[in-house]
Amino acid sequence: MKYLPGLCSMTLRGETAEGVVKIAKRLFLQGIEWSSKLHAPPGDLLRAEAIRKICHDEGVSAPSYGCYFRADDEHESVAGIVESALALGAKNIRVWAGSKASSASSEDEYEAVASRLRSFCLTAKRAGLTVGLEYHVGTLADEATGVMALIDAVGTDNLYTYWQPRPRFFDVMAAKNEIIVVNKKLSHLHVFYGDHQFEQFSLESGLNYWRDILFAAQPGEFLDPPYAFLEGVRGHSIDQLERDAAVLLRLLTEP
Repeated sequence: MKYLPGLCSMTLRGETAEGVVKIAKRLFLQGIEWSSKLHAPPGDLLRAEAIRKICHDEGVSAPSYGCYFRADDEHESVAGIVESALALGAKNIRVWAGSKASSASSEDEYEAVASRLRSFCLTAKRAGLTVGLEYHVGTLADEATGVMALIDAVGTDNLYTYWQPRPRFFDVMAAKNEIIVVNKKLSHLHVFYGDHQFEQFSLESGLNYWRDILFAAQPGEFLDPPYAFLEGVRGHSIDQLERDAAVLLRLLTEP
């Protein structure tokens, strides 16, 4: 399945929502993952509806709502998150599998995160939405086999996982092995290239790495169009984003 080119709105944290859409359109990025921390706060339905209209008018999709729901935080408003996703016209919500690494979580903490995710996913499912785990260190979704075990533990058919490079950025064989493990439940990708200290480099410098990753990434059960969202652009520079977007388009259109 071919990935579509997209952009995380967080990458353009200094831009208005309208500015993000216009830049995405100019760079031929077809979809935007909207940040709940910046452009689309949970529960602000008027703002979400305004973003939806801007996207519609410019011919840019809003496939995912990038929220910061942490499944170990009982104070998060699930209803506000789901309502905002629907107001945006998003079909997917990205969430976080708690705030502790799998190696640092007790059995009770693990079960609590799985239970909270289950409840969230069931609420999202009733609204016709899928849920995607942020594939990230410091959470229960910090490595491939653990992600798949967590998805099984949650037990809902609308829970998937994103993929992005972990702090083993330049080990392409390890990254490909991760992708193969999660492919069945793989949804969207976060695309960037950086080193072990999370310094960002140009996507051009990771061209061969991402070519191999995109070849290996074959979402199995995810039925909506998957996106490769540009994230973590060096220096949050629009000039660098333009160059990275050109590289991403090149990668996604290669035979």
